[in-house]
Amino acid sequence: MEITVQATNNVFIVGTLVESTYHSPDEIPDKDKYISGQVSIATPSLDTDEAKENIIPVHFYAKKYKNDGNANPAFDNISKMQSDFISKMTANDVPGTTPSKVRINSGTLTENAFYGNNDQLVSGFRVRNAFFALAKAEEEAMVQFETKIVIANIKDEVDREDNPTGRIVVKGVIVQYGGRAEFVEFIAEDDNVIEAINSNWEQNETVKVSGRIRYYAKTLTEEASSDGDTFGRKVNKSKTFFVKELLIEGGSASPCDDDQAYNIKDIGTALTQRNERLEESKKKSQEKNNKNKANSSGKAKGF
Repeated sequence: MEITVQATNNVFIVGTLVESTYHSPDEIPDKDKYISGQVSIATPSLDTDEAKENIIPVHFYAKKYKNDGNANPAFDNISKMQSDFISKMTANDVPGTTPSKVRINSGTLTENAFYGNNDQLVSGFRVRNAFFALAKAEEEAMVQFETKIVIANIKDEVDREDNPTGRIVVKGVIVQYGGRAEFVEFIAEDDNVIEAINSNWEQNETVKVSGRIRYYAKTLTEEASSDGDTFGRKVNKSKTFFVKELLIEGGSASPCDDDQAYNIKDIGTALTQRNERLEESKKKSQEKNNKNKANSSGKAKGF
């Protein structure tokens, strides 16, 4: 049976606008116009031992007109943000200006899944939003989420050497608009939260989950080794990566009642449709890559 009820799925953010990018092509007909892009919003660090801010990227896309032909308020809102809001990047270049403080009341968590160049599926999460507002100066910076998920599995987290980290990973299915099912992973690291999850949650159950988003850049430096046949200053190697986590801080003490839970067979059907969409996307990407290779194969090489 087709799923008709969208899951509760909310993201709330208050923070400083760090940077923004907008894309709205002029060469297309007015009826087809849209605006898309991303803003980055700074919120306090979740970690007392980290001096870094959470810089949360928020993606948006809005057509100028709705399907019924009327103006789309989301398009107008984002266009106003583009013209009126000031990012930290802009404020640094314009004396006398301060970056805008932004509020998001109705963001959503979505899956960002795609096949990489090696045909391996890459899946993570992404925050999307359509309406942005200026926050009051006294509003406290924050980032929180609350959503309903169907539990796909719960497992212990391990590091690259397969050593347990002491945290657990909850893989959940979020039902989006139109009955689309998407996988999103959550992390639990507090001992009490882990105990509650392991004691009360089971695979295939529908539960509510809430928490905060951890999102920052981290740099690891590897000291250069000496093989005994070198001289001069050693050059260390540095690698920067992003820590992107949905940190569980609360949730249902017990699974949702049957009338509030999703039918697991319906979820299975929706996930099959998800896989079909991804395979179609993979096929199109491969065709595009093959076409690009064919176009470049005839070009002369050398000087």
